[in-house]
Amino acid sequence: MDIMYLIGFIATMAAATFATRALPFVLFHNQQHPVVLFLGRYLPPAVMALLVMYCLKDVEWLSGNHGLPEIISLSLV
Repeated sequence: MDIMYLIGFIATMAAATFATRALPFVLFHNQQHPVVLFLGRYLPPAVMALLVMYCLKDVEWLSGNHGLPEIISLSLV
């Protein structure tokens, strides 16, 4: 491949990545947008609930005492 083609491709991808990262800051600068407020309020608890469910998906609750540490950890939350 031509080296100028590769440099152009890398520069285009870098510019596109930078643009997609910077676009929300440009659009929502000094605004209290309802979508951003909604996501800021409800997304962190939803992510934490998803992580807890993912961590507990393979627990054998009815086999011996294998589920006991998980039950104790859930009661501490």
